[in-house]
Amino acid sequence: MKLLLLSLLLFNTATTLLAQDDTDITTFTVEGNVYTNPFFGFSMNVPEGWSAAKNKDVAYFTGFSYNLVQAKQQNGTCVFTAVHAERKSYDPRITTATIAADTREFVEMSYLEVTASTEPATIMMAGKTFYTFSVEGKFIDDCVKHEDFYLAEVNGYWLLFVTAHAPGNKAEQATLETALKTLKFKN
Repeated sequence: MKLLLLSLLLFNTATTLLAQDDTDITTFTVEGNVYTNPFFGFSMNVPEGWSAAKNKDVAYFTGFSYNLVQAKQQNGTCVFTAVHAERKSYDPRITTATIAADTREFVEMSYLEVTASTEPATIMMAGKTFYTFSVEGKFIDDCVKHEDFYLAEVNGYWLLFVTAHAPGNKAEQATLETALKTLKFKN
């Protein structure tokens, strides 16, 4: 009986802590054009004239994905920057490298036609190691776009930054690259 009560207490405590963590990760502020997420300890500038808005959360890969999205569509092309967070798996076989490869495969499957794709590679950005890759083509919503993905492990989550612009549109690409260059982590 004591073991059962202890088990229930631990389960309830863990469930409460997980629920609190999951609620906290979607909390953000925008002051001026600076988006800040205190849970992950990062901030970045939102492109001029854009606003940050929370998109709906979805089931994704190893669990639940929390989305923060700003999207803008112009002339039949999708232009946006997005941030997704997914709780890191405790299975040691699932690494950031395997998640990057799986994400790339998943993204390619969601395109009607893929015209270009790169293998995941590592880069340093804002003092953290990110896996990065690109996919380009016609997406399921008929947007023709080039997407760049940046994946890192932060606070027990996989954090995925996504930028999308019309292929070959240097102005859109420059706007998104400028926003990414403002990415800063507190720790």
